Amino acid sequence: MAATRRPPKGTPTDIRDSPIVWFALLERARSTADPELYARAEQELARQGIRVLYASWFAAAGCWSLDEGVVTRLADAVADRMRQARG
Repeated sequence: MAATRRPPKGTPTDIRDSPIVWFALLERARSTADPELYARAEQELARQGIRVLYASWFAAAGCWSLDEGVVTRLADAVADRMRQARG
């Protein structure tokens, strides 16, 4: 009998419940000027009690922890997985 792996406690079992996913998609929407994706990501984050505000001084100071390439790859991978889940 094979053991079933469970996600760590506190880990969303559905990728759509992960705020990290929605932050990545929000950033992707912002960088590609996709208002529909931006609205969806903002709505999903709000559903989880998260409100995102962008500060121009923050970007101007170079205070980004993820570079654009990392965010783009993550957002693309997540979008692909969501498309696959829809069938």
